[in-house]
Amino acid sequence: MGKPNKGGGTTKAAGKAASGIFAKCADKLFRVPGTKRDVYRLDPKKIDSKTRDEWRKKRPSNKPGPNDKVTSRKVDPYDKNLDPKDRELIDAVKEARRQANADGGDNFAAIRFVDKDGQERILVASSDGVHSERMGANLLLDNGIDVKDIKQIYTERSPCDINPSYCDQWIKRHLPGVDVLHSFDYGINGTSRSQANSEHRKWVRSIFT
Repeated sequence: MGKPNKGGGTTKAAGKAASGIFAKCADKLFRVPGTKRDVYRLDPKKIDSKTRDEWRKKRPSNKPGPNDKVTSRKVDPYDKNLDPKDRELIDAVKEARRQANADGGDNFAAIRFVDKDGQERILVASSDGVHSERMGANLLLDNGIDVKDIKQIYTERSPCDINPSYCDQWIKRHLPGVDVLHSFDYGINGTSRSQANSEHRKWVRSIFT
């Protein structure tokens, strides 16, 4: 049995160390309760400034043009009847937050990818100087995961259009064809960023109650 967590679930792979491309920057491997999917949580504090600078040079972002933004579909994180794959990504974020006791406002993202051994896995990353979607995707691309094998990205807030990150443009440019989903409209579709942040805070609190 895995160790208990605040959410009441268990981490079935608790104690199993992350290996391979994640050995130096990921916390222990875990599994989303009720699934057999391997999930890794990236520790952003282990990504040094040199690596972050290299990412910005290799995969820059630019102010997007009219048709230069990724399309992200909105999913309700409270909906228990979501498509199983969408639900799995949301639950991976929830479990990663519980594992890290991360009850703050940083954005979390879960990326579904096919590893070099042909197995489908999930990487969860959080924002820390570099936005969460880019934090996780850059790590995968740097370590030989082909762009076509990055299948899905779930981000709590919709990909931003904030200078200099422009995550909505960055994803479309560097991860063409990836399926993107989010839960909270962040300054899009007539919403404000403060509204998204308020809804996000409620969502995070619900994870720990």
